[in-house]
Formats: sequence, C-alpha cells, structure tokens
Amino acid sequence: MEAVVKTRNLAILISTSLLLGTFSFLQVSASKPRTYVVAMAKTTGGFVMESYQFTRVPNFVIYSDGRMISTSQIQTQQWPGRALPSLQTKIVNFDMKRIIAALEASKLTDPKFDWGYPYVADVPNTEVLTQLSAKKRSSQVSVYALGMSGPGISKQQAKYRKKASAVLEQIQSFSNKYIWSKSMPTTWTPARYAYQISQGEATEFTNTQEWVGPVITAETNCSILSRADSAKITEMAGEINTETLWNSDGKTWRVSLRPLFPHESNCKSIGY
Repeated sequence: MEAVVKTRNLAILISTSLLLGTFSFLQVSASKPRTYVVAMAKTTGGFVMESYQFTRVPNFVIYSDGRMISTSQIQTQQWPGRALPSLQTKIVNFDMKRIIAALEASKLTDPKFDWGYPYVADVPNTEVLTQLSAKKRSSQVSVYALGMSGPGISKQQAKYRKKASAVLEQIQSFSNKYIWSKSMPTTWTPARYAYQISQGEATEFTNTQEWVGPVITAETNCSILSRADSAKITEMAGEINTETLWNSDGKTWRVSLRPLFPHESNCKSIGY
C-alpha cells in the first residue's frame, strides 16, 4: 500500500513539474514575440564600385517591436568620407500605422503596380519590403530610378514616383508628418560588422591602421567580425575613413566595413 502511495505521489510530482514547465515556456513565448521587419527601404544596383555596393545599408528599417533605425541623410564635403555610416534609432511603435498607411497610399506595398521604366542607364533600384503583421507574408516592391520621370513614364507613374520618393525621404528623416513620437533620435551602434577585403594602394589621403580581426591572407568577398573585434572598430570610428588601409601580418589591405542590422546575422542575410 505504501509503495502505491509513493508511486502516486511521484506521478503527481512529475505531472505538476511538466505542467509548470509548460506554463513557464508559454509565459516566455508570450512575453517575447518574434521580432520581424515591418518596413524597410534600401538602394541596390546602379553603376557603382563593388566596395561601395558592399557598404550600402538600408535607408531605414522599422521593426515590429517599435524600433526604427535610419541612415543619416546629411551630406558633407569631407574627403575622405566616413568609413562607417551615421545611424540613428528611435521608438516609433505608436507611429507605425501612419507609416504603413503612407507606404500603401504611395503604392509601395503593391508588388503589382507598374512603375514604368525611364530611359536612363546605370541608375540604382529602390527596394521597399513590408510585412503588415506576423501572420502575413512580406511583400517587396522594386522601382528602377525612383526619383526620375520623363520619357517612358506615364503621368500616373510620374505622380506615384514623386509621391513615393517624398514619403521614403520623410520617413527616413523622422519627419513629424508621419512620426509624432516626441523623443529625439539617438545614435545606434551595431553589435557586429561584415567586411570585404581587397587590394589597396596608398594615396596622399591614406592613413594606416592595425587590423583588429583575424589575420588577412587574401581578398575575400564577405566575412563577419566577432563582437569583440566589432567593438574595436566602433571605437576607431573617428580615426578611419574611406581611404584607410589596414596592416595585417606585414601587408596592407583595403577593408570595406558594413554594419549588420538587428535582422541580419551573416553574409547571406546581406546578399553575399
């Protein structure tokens, strides 16, 4: 009889533990929903150097948890230019409906809309990705030479090209037309960087730095720095520029650096 009671108590204890474990799992799952990209705009293609193409980051990204990261649109006459883009972040969770509505009104959520094709060569594409809810699929719109009209473009196409271009610029600059949150944008610091190695010759503007990552032995298309090495790059932001060469094991190389955004984790996620 005593053995039966012990067995029953053990069974109850195991069942209770399983239930509590399941409840705890459900609590964690409920408190941390999957974060996804709600809206993202980026520039691709065009007649540019490979190193320039590699370092391009999204114009802006808005995440489902309300975070927005945007690339600064401020242009300077400084040469050599910055090695790293200026990135800002802001919480826009109460503004997302207005932002999505603006993208919808500009046809930027409609993959079937015909944007036309202007008679101009070697101009980049503007790509806009949107996902309206966690249960819906993402959609992508790609527009060649968005800011241009003229021959090859109808009046309706020109109207929406102008409208879409303005909307994207306003969102990227945190315009209060769509973003009413009063908090000021703050600097966003990436946790990791991707990098591309190529041969480089010194110029009168060159400054040479000691490479912080693994020893460089050959040109590479894309690699990812560790978090520790990425932190060193961030600390050196004020000392490096587009003409900086890096010394590694007695040889100098040109290194193109590209911040990884929160939804990016490897070379494949940035198209390499």
